[in-house]
Amino acid sequence: MQSQSVNLDPKYRKYVDLLIPYYNRESFTQAFIKTCGHLNKPTQFNIKGELARLFKPYERTIDMSNTSDYDVEEFSWQGKRFYLDQVARRIFLLEVDRFGQQYTQGVYESINSSECYKQFEKQYKYEQAIKAFEVPITPLGLTSRRLEERIYLAKPIFIKPDEGEEIEVFTSNISRSGCLLKVEPFGLVKKGDILNLDFRAMTREFTFDQSPIYKYQVVYCGHKPESDGTQKVGVALCSESFEWSLFLDRYITEHRTRFKVDITNAIDLAESRLVEDHLLKQTKWFPVFIAVNGGQIGNVRHCLVNQHTNTQLNFFHDESEAQRLHSVLYTVWPKIKLKKNEHLLVIRFKKQDKILFIASTLTELSLNNQIVNFLTFAKLYGELAIFELKAFALTQSIFSNLKHNWFTSEKEANNALAPIKNLNHCIMLHRLTEHEKLVIPPTQSKLSAQANQQLSNFICPRLKATNLSLINVEPDCARKELRYFYKTPVIVEKKGHIAPVEANIVDMSAHGLKLHLTKMEHKLEQGDLIQITATLFEKFGELNALNQATYQIVGINPVSHDLHLSLFEHKNSELVVKFMRSLIKSNMTKLKKNDHYDQFILLQTALRTLFITFYPAIAFGVLRDQKKTLTFNRLLVADFTTQELTTLSRLQSPITENRISVYQLINEDKRVPPLIRSIDIFSKNAEMINDELIFSLQPNQVDIPKQSRTGANVRNVQQFVRKTLSQAELHSLYLCISPIKEDNIEHIAEQLNYINRFTPHKAEEIQLFSKKLAGIIEVIDTSDFWLQLGEMEFEYKNK
Repeated sequence: MQSQSVNLDPKYRKYVDLLIPYYNRESFTQAFIKTCGHLNKPTQFNIKGELARLFKPYERTIDMSNTSDYDVEEFSWQGKRFYLDQVARRIFLLEVDRFGQQYTQGVYESINSSECYKQFEKQYKYEQAIKAFEVPITPLGLTSRRLEERIYLAKPIFIKPDEGEEIEVFTSNISRSGCLLKVEPFGLVKKGDILNLDFRAMTREFTFDQSPIYKYQVVYCGHKPESDGTQKVGVALCSESFEWSLFLDRYITEHRTRFKVDITNAIDLAESRLVEDHLLKQTKWFPVFIAVNGGQIGNVRHCLVNQHTNTQLNFFHDESEAQRLHSVLYTVWPKIKLKKNEHLLVIRFKKQDKILFIASTLTELSLNNQIVNFLTFAKLYGELAIFELKAFALTQSIFSNLKHNWFTSEKEANNALAPIKNLNHCIMLHRLTEHEKLVIPPTQSKLSAQANQQLSNFICPRLKATNLSLINVEPDCARKELRYFYKTPVIVEKKGHIAPVEANIVDMSAHGLKLHLTKMEHKLEQGDLIQITATLFEKFGELNALNQATYQIVGINPVSHDLHLSLFEHKNSELVVKFMRSLIKSNMTKLKKNDHYDQFILLQTALRTLFITFYPAIAFGVLRDQKKTLTFNRLLVADFTTQELTTLSRLQSPITENRISVYQLINEDKRVPPLIRSIDIFSKNAEMINDELIFSLQPNQVDIPKQSRTGANVRNVQQFVRKTLSQAELHSLYLCISPIKEDNIEHIAEQLNYINRFTPHKAEEIQLFSKKLAGIIEVIDTSDFWLQLGEMEFEYKNK
């Protein structure tokens, strides 16, 4: 704060600023002696005089209407009217607080100080820039919890306390999973309370298995009374009753034409479902579903993959192409902490014509002082892979929530989740190929015999080979086409990989087959192209198209030895379709339809549901308008305590009203346009690109220094990391930017048709949103990687 006083030497101004909070208080004398006791008496007198002048009450107000570049609003304080912009108002409130809630000469001078104003204006501009990039936070995997339409109606319901008389309240609106109540008197309930609500007034014409009394939790309380003296109270359904949920669905459906319906949440849900489906198809995470018994992994059963991750598991093949991922997970599982970001390091190496693996978490290597030895071994003898890892427990409580969030009946939920009822954990993996290039030990690094011996503790045992079932996220591989039971022997071939294998067709359709193998061949994996020959169809001669016909494996059930196949499009595929349709038509009277849910379809649905429910990071959408300008929307998160969301909120992006800013992830003021290099490149070529942002966080910063790895010299990155580790707090976020090539609007066709019936213009907005969606950015917290390895010397490679 700059003063107009000319009697005080400017070098003593700091003492005045230090003493302002103590002036006119009992502690002032002690604070003055401690601060100014070493100064001479005349200087002490001038400091006290300046304090007295600054604390003198001031009558003149301030009007910035003709001087400010920002919007000016009237502001009243203790009967005085001020006309201030947002910057000056902030200075006013801070200074009034500093001067003991008084409007004084010092407050007036601070507001009119150009130096003070510029300082606060810089902060204000920065905050406005951050606010401009705020996006809504969308919880993943919630189909209910007020994410459906609400019907506005007033019905009496009753709060039934454990003791005392029931209390009558009225609904304001109601949905499948909650309602808004008008409660009197004000303050009767508080947030977090569990209420027993009796809905007998709504259910007189219906028959229930039990009394219509259900538990609801208070999630919102109005801060002030309504005009009629009541308090708005929002409650969410706690009771897990499919009967009650089904009743609410029917009740709302039947009364849509009689009462006002708000489908805002249904619109949000449609857009969220659209982005969720894109996330499933574009994510670089692949979840592995396992069964843990007695604290150790028993079975590694299924892995959900997409077009980007279906080859990631090739790293874990041994010399016979058997899958060894289960051996790696078995080794590291005892050291993994649930719901915590961890880095998994795996070395694949060859010894005596056998492929072996060494694996450990980065934390464990650090605790045993083996990081350098581990990386040196990888450089000398094998191939290194680094994975971001996060593990979750699949508890009964979670399965219960899944049932009520995703399904409308208990039978439907039990059928859908039956294939995974014996699984109790999920491990999410994301390969960090860019980081693998950074951790190459210097040429002079050696590995002693003792170090070799110590690394033997991390060797993965060669457990019995297992058939890990790879399930693709694509819903169109679920073989929804009408199928018919048909049994005939076939020969399965995978040219250049396996000898012909005997199998039997279980069912068939025009574009797909289900086969049962007498013995499961572990070299067969989802996504493989195989050739099918039906030996008994040779009697059809040239008409037989099922001769070396190419199919793609879209699902494997290693327990039942079943393969699900989809016809691969090639030059002869039309002949195969024609032949299969002719075969079905000619045998229609003998064939029986397979109209039951297939276990593969159920399994795929269940794993997709689990992945969305446990998505381990955060992601947000990239939109491109007609002018090719990029905007950003809908930050997806499954868990509000996830490390990535916590880190982002610390980067001057606090969560406000369920919104958060992505400014720090996309902005770079020194560039034109002001986007980080990777997003700028993506805006031009719409190709997949990875980047990493490393932040140097210090207290009370206006802007946060950051280093982007895209296009940067690795030595500069290293220097930035080391400087940050020594002087500030380091945070790093890894960005995976993926393009979206199709609008995928058919995925939300049902929701879109429903919205179109009530508000056609909103349905058009959703369709426009789907066309604008140009990409999705996954954000992963990699801070621990740099905290563990940032100060080490490596032989960096620019690739």
